[in-house]
Amino acid sequence: MKLLTAAACIAAVLVSAATSAMAKETQHESNQNLRAVSNHIEHAIDALQSDVHDYGGHRAKAVTDLQTARTDIASALDYWRSHGAPPVPEVQVSPTFPPTLTQAESNENLRVVRNHIETAVEELQGDRWDYGGYKEQAIQALQSARDEIDQALQYWYQTVHGGTMASDANLNYVDGHIQAAITSLQGDRHDYGGHRSAALGDLQTANTDIQDALSWQHSHADSGGGPGGAPAAPGAMSAMPMQTAEPAITQNESNDSLINARIHVEKAIDALNRDSHDYNGFRAKAVTALQAAHAELIAAIQYRASH
Repeated sequence: MKLLTAAACIAAVLVSAATSAMAKETQHESNQNLRAVSNHIEHAIDALQSDVHDYGGHRAKAVTDLQTARTDIASALDYWRSHGAPPVPEVQVSPTFPPTLTQAESNENLRVVRNHIETAVEELQGDRWDYGGYKEQAIQALQSARDEIDQALQYWYQTVHGGTMASDANLNYVDGHIQAAITSLQGDRHDYGGHRSAALGDLQTANTDIQDALSWQHSHADSGGGPGGAPAAPGAMSAMPMQTAEPAITQNESNDSLINARIHVEKAIDALNRDSHDYNGFRAKAVTALQAAHAELIAAIQYRASH
């Protein structure tokens, strides 16, 4: 075996030191990320526990899932500390919601909670450190909590508050899922034989159909209270803002984007199929576009499996 020259040895040491410093910085950023996620979870738990409305039991289930996620994040940090790291300060969150909320405030509260959960999931999915598997467990618990929030809103839309007003709220709920699916796919650098791009096109068509449906309803409403004369839908789930996602780095992250987008599309289709209002045919058009997007996502998943 040939001996390294002095210059080569020095270069190797410098590279090693630089790599180590980079790893420490990345690990530090990851720990900071966990603390930020913990903060979102604490805010979400606080908001839900301050709410007296039950939403068919879904609110309480969401609290349980969030508490599980909180435990998983704490375990992740304990795992890090057990490998020689210094202790991480506990997150202290002051209550931000009053003990009694009106129904409209409660619906708004659920939207705020969902945004906290969505942000926490995105932060964890963008983190390359595993923390002994606890990070993935936290993601699963958060996604379960997000599903409970969705079901809570659906419970109110379809069980408690029927009629066109609730139907308008349902369309906003659907559009939130469409926007989430678009954001998930836009952050993916893998194209899967063109199926991802095709799914994006279908989702954007569905988004346009939903907006056209709401515009048509507003222009044909008989009573005031909302934009264009349509009654405002209290607690309607607003469309989630478009976010500029970082390109997927790993194949696993890319696979997750397909699965997440498929779940959002399936929830949107289900919500629209339960809606008896036609919206001048735009609701049906949105369903068709979403079904086309769903087919493209399935094809993308199959393409991934075959390659």
